Amino acid sequence: MLKLHKEIEESEGIFSKNVLIGGPIGLIVLMWIFDVNYALRLSISVLMISIITLFNAFKVFVWIMKKDTGTKEMIEIADCITEGSEGYFAA
Repeated sequence: MLKLHKEIEESEGIFSKNVLIGGPIGLIVLMWIFDVNYALRLSISVLMISIITLFNAFKVFVWIMKKDTGTKEMIEIADCITEGSEGYFAA
């Protein structure tokens, strides 16, 4: 699992790391400076966290889809597992 996390971290660019960390922090500081009320501050913070989470999930999805499907034997085993699980759910 640590190897997977390290590969994902290495594939990210410096720009995306700065935007994902600096953007929300900067917006929170601006809301604090301009004295935005608590409800709006909370709503914006939740929205930022949701967008960042969806962005990261999309990056992981794209990274996984770029990976090789495996050897011929691995594909045969995966097909057998898929067939068995579809039969189980059909029953």
